[in-house]
Amino acid sequence: MASTDKLSRRYESRDNFHGSDGGKYGKESKYDDPPHSRLFIVCGKSITEEDFRESFSKHGTIEEIWVVKDRNTDEPKGVTYIKFSKTSEAALAMEEMNGRCIGGHPRPLKVLIAHSRDQGSRRDMNEEERLLRLFVVVPKSLSEADLREHFVQFGDIDYVSIVRDRNTRDSKGFAYVKYHRMSHAAKAFESCDRTFKPVFADPKPQKSDGLKFDGTGRDLRGDLRGSDGGYGYSTGPITPHLNNHHSPFDAISYNASSSGARGCYRGV
Repeated sequence: MASTDKLSRRYESRDNFHGSDGGKYGKESKYDDPPHSRLFIVCGKSITEEDFRESFSKHGTIEEIWVVKDRNTDEPKGVTYIKFSKTSEAALAMEEMNGRCIGGHPRPLKVLIAHSRDQGSRRDMNEEERLLRLFVVVPKSLSEADLREHFVQFGDIDYVSIVRDRNTRDSKGFAYVKYHRMSHAAKAFESCDRTFKPVFADPKPQKSDGLKFDGTGRDLRGDLRGSDGGYGYSTGPITPHLNNHHSPFDAISYNASSSGARGCYRGV
């Protein structure tokens, strides 16, 4: 049997997700809005849509269930997608249902957060970090303790890191907040003070990805890197834009005020 990762790559390709409504999740849809609200499930072939609805609706509002079937035989392939109305609902369902058995089938479910269209089918080695870490805009006078005090109300925090200038140690006006559980990160994403403008942060680059940085921390491709080793950006106004993406959170631009440098948050 194909591994979960191979199944994920096969079914999460751009043109493979066509909802049971005959096209709701086509190219013009917003099935990734809000981000990370869709589950990818490897399951027994005998488990029905009603079995999934009965078991997963306990964790939130289900917008769509798609049991993937063979186009020729109409037989289930053992893969199902479930779209929730909120990121936190999908996160909680993943945490609660992964490894569970439903519908009288003895095979435990393998439940993952489905990739967005912009991510494509590739899964990074540190993929989990994408679901646990938030990138937030903060006042330059705010301390790590103040930031933690606000975000701890949503769940247990792994760390809080304000990105600082390497020379002056002054805040650059943005930070990372990492949780131990995705459901906690999702609650913070949805419910924190909106002045923080939260987005799910990209995973930190792996050494094997071939990235090279010059002495200022600039990726030679043009991205900027924060002092905590993750992606950071020059200060300046933060402007959500669609840019042919499916959600205003898919692409965020950060414009430097004087240097003209520009970094781009790559899709959540």
